[in-house]
Amino acid sequence: MKTFITAVIIAAAASTAAYAEDWKNTTMEINMVSGPLDFSIEANQDNFTDLEFGYTFYEHTYGGVDADIRFALGTNARNADNLTFLGQYNMSTVVGNNFELYGTAEIAYVSSADLDDESWMFRPETGVMFNVNDKVSVFGEVGYSWNMSDDFADEGGYVQIGMPFHATDSMTITPSIVQTFDVADESANFRLEASFNF
Repeated sequence: MKTFITAVIIAAAASTAAYAEDWKNTTMEINMVSGPLDFSIEANQDNFTDLEFGYTFYEHTYGGVDADIRFALGTNARNADNLTFLGQYNMSTVVGNNFELYGTAEIAYVSSADLDDESWMFRPETGVMFNVNDKVSVFGEVGYSWNMSDDFADEGGYVQIGMPFHATDSMTITPSIVQTFDVADESANFRLEASFNF
């Protein structure tokens, strides 16, 4: 059974990657988590694109909902260097035996490296995850962005579907497809994430 599941995941990732030649951007991401600290690095076919350092604290449970607060500092080097400082309130709850509902309310301060151009963003996200077994899950997620510094102007959103595979107790591999919408250059992107928990 494990061999079959692994083969399905590899085949899905490979076939999706084959179509990615027609897509705008294929992204790989590595996440590392150690206690409350996390670090992520992202790259596409052109170069490294994003770095982010985060710290999670104030974890609590209320009425069956697990929640925490996370702060992070990141940089985006895709077009021009910029800095992002963000705060997130993350929530999740288990529904039934295998379903998990989750969501994030994020406020981000985004500035150019020389502090010449700045804006405040509101970025909510929500999703549902189904745990197939103790190794494989599937999820669907949607997120949107508004520019609070520009009368809450729409900045577009995304829909993402993926399949996390828990290779070991400390490593998870997640192939997914991300479709952007309400943006000038809408695209479907293939993502491959590797997460390590130390």
